[in-house]
Amino acid sequence: MTQSAQGIDVSHVQQPLTPTALKGFAFAFAKATDGPELTDPDFAGNWSAIKQAGIYRGAYHELWSPGSSPAQTQAAHFLEVVRSGGLEPGDMLAVVASDYTGVTGEEVLAFCEAVRAGAGPHCPVLVYSDLSVLPSLGPCTGYPLWVTWPSATAPTSVAPWSTWTLWQWGTPGNIDRDSFNGTAADMDAWLKTYTNPPEVSLTATVPVLQAGDADSAGASFSVHRLQALIAVIGKINNLAAASAVSADGVFGPETTVGLKAVQQYYKIAASGLADKDTWDILVAGTP
Repeated sequence: MTQSAQGIDVSHVQQPLTPTALKGFAFAFAKATDGPELTDPDFAGNWSAIKQAGIYRGAYHELWSPGSSPAQTQAAHFLEVVRSGGLEPGDMLAVVASDYTGVTGEEVLAFCEAVRAGAGPHCPVLVYSDLSVLPSLGPCTGYPLWVTWPSATAPTSVAPWSTWTLWQWGTPGNIDRDSFNGTAADMDAWLKTYTNPPEVSLTATVPVLQAGDADSAGASFSVHRLQALIAVIGKINNLAAASAVSADGVFGPETTVGLKAVQQYYKIAASGLADKDTWDILVAGTP
């Protein structure tokens, strides 16, 4: 543990962060939002203090169950709050999947996809969870894992993930402490894969989707992903038809109308077909 990059994560429950308090840490996370409307009162100050300290920073959101608020609505709130403090390449964004009951893997995925669409490809999006909830998060393994496991040794298994990226290992002094799965140099190299990614297509393996398609049990939730991206772009750009799309995994009339609204907004052919040109916009946020 001593050789790995060390960090902390805080909320308004702890004392506000200062650059002095952050000396010796490689990174820090600050709670930004909770549910569809709540904002941590200390986030703006903590976010600024982490930047002043010159270390890597992250913001996290406490996800409510879909019965309380759709994931896309919560993602839009989270992004609005973080952007108000300045969002830069390399800033980490995380969703807490295990603090509220009723949260599903599909909703966590929808949140991650929405944040990824809104923030762009240069900010890693992580999933935070305890071990008890991990088995329900199979759809989310395409996103790095931040696992909470209070122990002197890392968990031996984090299935369905093959490994963890961040590990919340304890709370000395009433402050949550975290490790990166590697040294500070390793963390720097990992973040550079986002800030300076290789020139490869972000959408090389996505499928072409059309009306009538649906995700099957155990699939990669391609329609869910499409719908989540349409909805968050709709909310960010005030496109009513797009923001009304729900992530139910069925490409029906509502999805077609919402997709056409996004295509029209970005001035590409409004075919209602999720082809490569459309995926490029949805994933990267640019035509």
